[in-house]
Amino acid sequence: MIKVLGLYVKRAKGQPPEASDELVLIENMGVRGDVFSVGGDRQVSLMFKKTRDEIDALPKKEACLLKFCCNILLDGGQPSDFSRGTRLKTGETELEISAAGRSCHDVCSLDECPLIEGAIFARVITGGLIRIGDEVLL
Repeated sequence: MIKVLGLYVKRAKGQPPEASDELVLIENMGVRGDVFSVGGDRQVSLMFKKTRDEIDALPKKEACLLKFCCNILLDGGQPSDFSRGTRLKTGETELEISAAGRSCHDVCSLDECPLIEGAIFARVITGGLIRIGDEVLL
């Protein structure tokens, strides 16, 4: 079973994300109050705890790892559970995966960056409230 482990909103560029017990997702936009909620294909970012643990275990944090901010941290699954087009429901919301994985930045010196497979992006199909502990249904 996949569950929401953490929720984060980034209110301004250059500022660290703020942890929250709940988030409001806005249809076709993203997370209410998030600086990156401007529509498009990357409205919400997701990451599994496994990926976060891999990043935390790295001795050196590359710029791409420091800049990436997930809105929804998940537990109980892995990135391969989600592929482009996958629909998931959590809380009052429905999301559609728009990208599973991302390309690495040119300045990154890691041989195997956890974000290449571990960064997941989604569009908000149905907005609403999500809370820590909510189950994710595929």
